[in-house]
Amino acid sequence: MSVFDYSQPADLIFSVRTEDEMKEFLTYMLASLNIIYENSEEKDFIPPIVFNERGNVFNVDYNFMIKCFANWLDTPVVEDHFLLVENGDKAMVKNGMLLVASWLEDNYELVRINHYSIDVSKFRNARKVEFKRKFYNVVVIKNGDNIRRFSAVPFSASALKKLLSVEEFELLDSIANQGNFIQIVFGMTQYMSYIKSGNGVPPPVIE
Repeated sequence: MSVFDYSQPADLIFSVRTEDEMKEFLTYMLASLNIIYENSEEKDFIPPIVFNERGNVFNVDYNFMIKCFANWLDTPVVEDHFLLVENGDKAMVKNGMLLVASWLEDNYELVRINHYSIDVSKFRNARKVEFKRKFYNVVVIKNGDNIRRFSAVPFSASALKKLLSVEEFELLDSIANQGNFIQIVFGMTQYMSYIKSGNGVPPPVIE
């Protein structure tokens, strides 16, 4: 995409106004994934997108997605507003919620991450259940001796299949859906237990 007129985080929503533009971005993100995959010399490589069979989702590392947006739009300042960093401020969290929960999930229905209701009728003494909205899941993936931490944005496999060409979806699946990728942590509770068990802090999937 040519230089995008971007000045504030809300402008990112207007970078993808049509289904064709969404397809264009997804194609760019897939091409970026393929370049990383083909050029990696790392033993037991873990790509920034990994398939989860149980959820039928492709877990896309949030920071990888943000870097793809910044490069696709030729607008580096996008990273300043959206990239997850240590000791990030409230504005960064707000921007991530806008991008993922409000835009990619609620509007485009590409992402499945938040739960809005639960049937409590079968439980005795049921009380109101509230769910805190989020824009990524903490996930740790293991491949051989290699371990990486994802800030995972779960893209629906069925939704991606409708937007990508057959060849593109097959390429995505061939990179992200390999039997040697094992998910050993899901969610902050498991992640904190993993850390407390003396396993150390796994590095992010991309630097």
